[in-house]
Amino acid sequence: PHRVKIDIPHETFGKMAVSEVSAGARHSLAVVLWFNVVLGQMRTQVLSWGLNRNGQLGLGDKKKNPIVYRPQAIAIFNEFSTRKDEKVFKASGVACGGHHTIVVAEGKGFSFGCGCYGQLGLGDFDDRSVPVLVKRLEKYHISMVACGAWHSVFLTGTPPDDLNRNKWVPFADPSDNKEKKSYESPQTGSKLPYKVPIVPRQSRRPAGILSALFGDGFAMCTGSRK
Repeated sequence: PHRVKIDIPHETFGKMAVSEVSAGARHSLAVVLWFNVVLGQMRTQVLSWGLNRNGQLGLGDKKKNPIVYRPQAIAIFNEFSTRKDEKVFKASGVACGGHHTIVVAEGKGFSFGCGCYGQLGLGDFDDRSVPVLVKRLEKYHISMVACGAWHSVFLTGTPPDDLNRNKWVPFADPSDNKEKKSYESPQTGSKLPYKVPIVPRQSRRPAGILSALFGDGFAMCTGSRK
């Protein structure tokens, strides 16, 4: 193993911690927390490095930066950004697929990279080189995300008032498949997220790790069904 050198974004934020890291086939991302101990402030960045052939680093022009050898901050998740024309989101989670990436920020999902199987959840099969909001999930609160080589899964629900109860409110009926059929391609997979029940609405029995941690809810899946 080799230590990855990360540049200090501001002289007053000298202490840092990596809160989450994920690696795809040939790229990596990390959510980094920076602390100003004197002022009691914390700011976040999402850093990416590696292969950028499909735009999976979220840095913009993939032809200009086909390979990135040192961690670079993604502008939309960089709380040290001085740009006034673009809103910055505080990231809390990241997941890398084979050649795509999903970032969770302020309860919203942002996707970029390869979209050949619809794994970005944006309604098409195109690649994206900058983070794009997954609008289909905009009205839900996203708590976790996971990616496979060619698919993505978002865990969504309504945040509980009492975290000790671990009860999340289901947002749809899992038996309703009418909407799912309208945007699913049998040849390539789903290009928009569709609902997958974690546990039945009537049941409180644990159904694996997800239900044990988060209670009742639904996962939203998109991408290849192979």
